[in-house]
Amino acid sequence: MISLMIRRFLPLFVTFVYVLAVTVGTFTGGLWAIAGIGGSLLIYAGTGFVQKKPPPLDSNLVLFVVLFFIVVALLNGQAFSPGVSWHFLLQQLSIIVPLVLLSSSTVQGHLYSRHFFPILVAATCAGALSLGIEFALGAPLLHLVKGVNASITEYNRGVSYLMGMTLPLVAYLWLSNRRWEAIIFVAFLFIPASLTESRATKMALILGILTMGGAQFSPLLVRYVLTLFLFALLLLPFIVTDIFLQHPTWTSCLPASWQHRTEIWDYMSYRIFDRPWLGWGIGSSHLLTYQYPHGADYIFVKQGAGHPHNVIIQLWVELGIPGLILGFSFALLMLQRASKLPAKFVPYALGTWMTILSISLVGYNFWNDSFFAFIAMTVFLYKLLVHEDLTYGFVQKQKMP
Repeated sequence: MISLMIRRFLPLFVTFVYVLAVTVGTFTGGLWAIAGIGGSLLIYAGTGFVQKKPPPLDSNLVLFVVLFFIVVALLNGQAFSPGVSWHFLLQQLSIIVPLVLLSSSTVQGHLYSRHFFPILVAATCAGALSLGIEFALGAPLLHLVKGVNASITEYNRGVSYLMGMTLPLVAYLWLSNRRWEAIIFVAFLFIPASLTESRATKMALILGILTMGGAQFSPLLVRYVLTLFLFALLLLPFIVTDIFLQHPTWTSCLPASWQHRTEIWDYMSYRIFDRPWLGWGIGSSHLLTYQYPHGADYIFVKQGAGHPHNVIIQLWVELGIPGLILGFSFALLMLQRASKLPAKFVPYALGTWMTILSISLVGYNFWNDSFFAFIAMTVFLYKLLVHEDLTYGFVQKQKMP
């Protein structure tokens, strides 16, 4: 009896988790961590109770996670601040391990109902419209809760995650021949996207849509381009430092927030050059000095940054070459899996891959629970999309010649 109740409850619960993320989580980005991590634990436990055994996990992903923790633990032996690095590693353990539980194909089979995607689309529209109204009115809710001096940038994380989860929902509507609904859905999302202060969100959304559009014509070519782009990012530390040496005025035409980022990237790049092979230790970038060689010339950086605002620089400065290998391996694994989805989903998945990468290149601290939860929930959304296609056939069938 209890098992039957849990079986019926699980689809309702996963719907609740996603609805919570795209509504309340739009205003409070940190809520994605609670929804994603807590939800993963409860979903896996519930599925195990129904099956009377632990559901099997994705062996390749588990192997990668184990390898990640072993490598980082070894690197902690020479970390700049071992106490900080061990704390960060244990913190990542508490974040990543629960999210890996969503990799089980058995779990996916127990969660889905045909009402999931229609409810999620409606909730996303509601979240986007509510946030758009908040932006248009000058953030009265934010000022009521956190005071009149609270910055509207506090909404940046939530709106980034909301936009990052856009394309799988567009895929659901467009491929199920609800094309007018897809257009209306995108129009709702355009409201907060156009009003947000987060240029990182706008850039990520534009690049994701362009990638999706290109992949509609040649997904294989787009995959190669994305791979080359990923490896070209290794040049970033050298390009940034060269600009500050040879063309220091070039960044003056950028918005203030981006000038700030380039200054952070400049001094973080020099810290990479100081310890390029094994890095300074996970989570230690906020401890590194900004004062040499160009600290006196910076306009915006007057103290050490909390993090590099760029995943490539963060992996390299904190974990050295091993960190880059791990990061690139994960990115390429996700790119490969996006390309192996049913052909109709591939353009949307490649666009989502580019969106997430773009956010990580200019946005937030990579070692963040809500960011990892957002990635895991977005990937899982594609798995639910494919599961519905296989089970219910909601996606329009290909026309016979």
